[in-house]
Amino acid sequence: HETDRDDALVEIEHLLEAQAVDLLFGLTEAQRRTIINFDVDPQNAAPLADVGGPYSAPEASQIGLRAVQSFDAEGAVLNYAWDLDNDGDFDDAVGSNTFVTFDDDGTYPVRVRVTDPAGKFDIATAQVSIINVDPRIDSVNAPGPIVEGDRQDVLVRVTEPGADEIFVDFDWDGDGTYDDLDGRDLQVSHVYPVDGVYQAQVRVRDDDGGQAVRSFEVVVENGAPQVLQLFAPPGVAEGSDFLVNTLASDPGNDPLTYCYDLDDDGAYERCAIDLTEVTARFDDNRSEERRVGKECR
Repeated sequence: HETDRDDALVEIEHLLEAQAVDLLFGLTEAQRRTIINFDVDPQNAAPLADVGGPYSAPEASQIGLRAVQSFDAEGAVLNYAWDLDNDGDFDDAVGSNTFVTFDDDGTYPVRVRVTDPAGKFDIATAQVSIINVDPRIDSVNAPGPIVEGDRQDVLVRVTEPGADEIFVDFDWDGDGTYDDLDGRDLQVSHVYPVDGVYQAQVRVRDDDGGQAVRSFEVVVENGAPQVLQLFAPPGVAEGSDFLVNTLASDPGNDPLTYCYDLDDDGAYERCAIDLTEVTARFDDNRSEERRVGKECR
């Protein structure tokens, strides 16, 4: 670039008339590391590589690398070769500009080698800092309502930009405490034994600490109780007391109130919580139809 470049190169040739051991004598290791090897041959100086950077980007995003500031003193057209996977081989890309993508956070070296037509080359290195990206919950599908005692099926759809491992946690009752931790499945089910409306939450975490949280509503309806069996003797003497026993269940284990119609008039005259056994008497001989009812309270 300078009009007096040729004179300067001649001067440099005289300045460098020294043995390498003399140039390094008395220098500390730190000072030696600052010495840059260079080639200022007046016939064909080596090119100077410039890889740009430093670079920074989110994981899994495309990063543009620029080596256009590389320089050749003679203005020759340079060949560019890139080592983007740190294996020492410049076989990953060509051209003064290229793109690279890293799927996980961390710091990665990238190198460019520039070569002039005479075969002289130079190598420059830059660091690419990759930043972790939080996973994203795209949707939570929890079809309902369900009945107490049934399972609530849940399907979570997640986007993880990087190559991170995903962990799934569920807070089924919305109390702020995650009941199921470190799951791997995005399709799960959970039993709700008691009716109610629950503001559940799902949390998705990656192995680098990024996370996303989404709430979803679970509606659990009350389930009707069932009379499983009614026990009474097949026959008794008129005017004699006998027992009537009832076996019943409720899907939500709610307290049951038992009501008995013992005279078949359609009215349940004897009712009480957990009244699974009653005493009855018929004063005249005949075949009687009796009813038992129950309700949850």
